[in-house]
Amino acid sequence: MEEKLSEVENKIDTIDKKLNQVVEALVGNDIASSKGIVGDIQYVEQKVQEHEDIVKRIRYTWFIIAAIGGIVSFIGKAIIEYLINKK
Repeated sequence: MEEKLSEVENKIDTIDKKLNQVVEALVGNDIASSKGIVGDIQYVEQKVQEHEDIVKRIRYTWFIIAAIGGIVSFIGKAIIEYLINKK
């Protein structure tokens, strides 16, 4: 009976160690400065957000450049027509 109890305790200890390893892999370990999978996912989410912000800025910049180009083109055509019709 004592032997079976010891065997069960050993199995429980083994399960506990494996569970601790899984938890450390998921949430990290402060001692090893590991962020775990959760930390990696948060890092990737942060980088994706930064990328989306950059893409938004680039889109707005191109829109503004295209709008200014259209305005300059319109004014240029108007000036050319005025100069041609002035003669």
